[in-house]
Amino acid sequence: MTQVQNKESLFAWLLLLAGLVHTIITPAAAQESIDFDYFDWSRAEQVTLPANLLETLEQDPSAQLLLTGFSADNAAYLITNTDVQALTIDGDTASPQTTWPLPGTVDAPSAALLNGELFLLSSAPAPQLWTLDVSSTDARWQPVNVQETPIAGQSSLTTLNGRLFVTSDRASVVWDPKNTSWTTLSPSPEALAGWTSVGVGSTHIAFFNRLEADTRTLLYHVVTDQWFYADANRERLQVLGTVQASPGFSVISTDGIFDVTVVQPKAGLRMLDYIIVIGLFSMIFLIGLRYSGRSKSTHDYFRSSKAIPWWAAALSIFATSASAITVMAMPAMSFRGDWTYLTIAIYLVIIQVPLYTFLYVPIIRRLNFPSANQYLENRFGFSVRFLGFLGFSLNQILGRAAAILLLPAVAINAIFGLPIIYCILIMGLCTTIFVALGGFEAVVWTDVFLAMIMVAAIVGSLAFAVLGMETTQAESVALIDRLDKLKMFDLRIDFSAPVALVLFLNSLVTSLGYIGDQNFVQRVQSTKTQKGAKLAAVSQLGVAVPLNFVLFGLGTVLFLYYSSRPEMLSPAMPPDGIFPFFAATALPPGMAGLVVIALLAATISTVSSALSSTSNIMVEDLYRRLNPNATDASALRLGKWLTVGLGLFATGAAVILSTLSGLQSIWDLFLAVTGLIVGPVTGTFVLGIFSRRTNAAGIWAGVIASVAANFIAKTYFDLHATVFLTVGVFTCIVVGYAASWLFPSPTKDLTGLTIRKG
Repeated sequence: MTQVQNKESLFAWLLLLAGLVHTIITPAAAQESIDFDYFDWSRAEQVTLPANLLETLEQDPSAQLLLTGFSADNAAYLITNTDVQALTIDGDTASPQTTWPLPGTVDAPSAALLNGELFLLSSAPAPQLWTLDVSSTDARWQPVNVQETPIAGQSSLTTLNGRLFVTSDRASVVWDPKNTSWTTLSPSPEALAGWTSVGVGSTHIAFFNRLEADTRTLLYHVVTDQWFYADANRERLQVLGTVQASPGFSVISTDGIFDVTVVQPKAGLRMLDYIIVIGLFSMIFLIGLRYSGRSKSTHDYFRSSKAIPWWAAALSIFATSASAITVMAMPAMSFRGDWTYLTIAIYLVIIQVPLYTFLYVPIIRRLNFPSANQYLENRFGFSVRFLGFLGFSLNQILGRAAAILLLPAVAINAIFGLPIIYCILIMGLCTTIFVALGGFEAVVWTDVFLAMIMVAAIVGSLAFAVLGMETTQAESVALIDRLDKLKMFDLRIDFSAPVALVLFLNSLVTSLGYIGDQNFVQRVQSTKTQKGAKLAAVSQLGVAVPLNFVLFGLGTVLFLYYSSRPEMLSPAMPPDGIFPFFAATALPPGMAGLVVIALLAATISTVSSALSSTSNIMVEDLYRRLNPNATDASALRLGKWLTVGLGLFATGAAVILSTLSGLQSIWDLFLAVTGLIVGPVTGTFVLGIFSRRTNAAGIWAGVIASVAANFIAKTYFDLHATVFLTVGVFTCIVVGYAASWLFPSPTKDLTGLTIRKG
């Protein structure tokens, strides 16, 4: 009872927040719902199947064909009441290559491919799930150890996002291999025995009547657990089977094969939205011009001569951390799931307030190094300093700047229709120009301006979503409670899932790494006093944490919003695109533009900080370190040109990567490589500050061990994505400290370089 009351209170808080914003905006101007076609059907003239195979499917409604594609290299399996046949399709002939008899007497089998295995569900004489390794001709059926299957009768089996969806004339359930449990779905609008199904995109399953010719397509949305009909006016077809193929699918019918592509919703920016976007970039240019020419030294250009108010530095720290990816991902997380990841915000408060107040800020202010990596040289030598420089530079320019320019542009293109390359060029070039002109001071004040816009857009969107909901508060709370949408703490011990321990450890190592983050160092050094620096470092959490609650609340409210109108959710929507999709299809003119500039603002803040901080360490860690007689004027000129060069490089990298077909795999590879570097660098700073015994030889042993441990963890273990940084940092710390005892103790003066005084 207490849990439900807490959820009612939380939801009431969201309503109150929406009511406050309602004094400024009203739903009267909200955009009417946009109607759109879901699919585009076209006859596949160049694709055929053997006549004997089509005849089998037409004459035996229980027969099922599994195809991974229509080329000769794709796998083909025919499932009947007696066996599973691996087929070889050669022109007009389909012949069995390998045959596996079904496990015993099986009635009404249904099959699907998942992770290279064939799963088969037999509904009679007793429901049972089986698996077969189709890569082996000698494979035997293995019963899957699951709880009692709540399904009976002829069923349709579909895979989506690593899960098995089973639909029959009596019920619909989903099986998750990770926890081997069945979950009951909402009832379908009609009996679906004998229907065929296919996964579409990341959130939909399409069902087609196989028993008779039909014009309807029944869609199931897996997130909202809702059913609806689509494309009622399509051609009447006698469907025999389906083939999953990104970004759509193919339908095999008695009239031929049809390619079905997902249609992008007809949504876009209106004139008022464009005016708002143009106004944003105009303001950014004005800020850059306002501070251009004011930097007379590198100290001015990279640290603003300690002239930044603490509150402005706080907003700048917040804006730098809040990338567009974060702004899109948080609502998407709570829309698809629950509030588990919100616990990170709570952990950061617990960790960062004492860490920054009593340790990191005093050390940064006391040493006053222009580059965080200078600390590493004073502590361990130039080779370790260069390691820190390399890790930070790669991570900032490619891992952050290029990625953060590209990924929001992809989402904006998919939902608003703005060309990807134009989005990248506008954001990248605009950011490069104002940072090069105004330096760090322009970056900070632009961050302040953009942070305010970001907050206004997010809170305003939440208000519109709440006011547009069709469910009552009681209905909403009941639905949230039934699905446990506000779950936060998962106390299991499971390093393959985002449980509390995994997220806490990731928050800890992330926070420890801020001592080597030049973005953080610049802002801590930019305030007039150490007290102001502490206020900036801590009070930024006062903006970030409440906004995180609002973003997760927005995702939950959007779940409720679309639960009553699932037909408005397009299969073409990107996995993390629910927030911009809502803005494009449901918000009135002006508000949609405000959301776009919120995404652009988050991108520009992050990229501008990356350019400023990276050019800063390039000047200090390379140019001045290798040219001790260089003048400050020459260093200032170089810093400005480096800013331009880095901006053009990051923009160009994002443009090039946007044209590559293997985009996701390329980014996964690169981020894995940078992740191998970030962990050791964080561990190096931690060892330097917390241990007087650690030496350079021990550090390099820790770095090598960290890279090796991360490689092994990624290759051989099923770990959650956030665990790898934790593995890298702690391996570096443990091995680096232990190895240091094998070498002589440091002989240099460590006064002020560790937490010990003196």
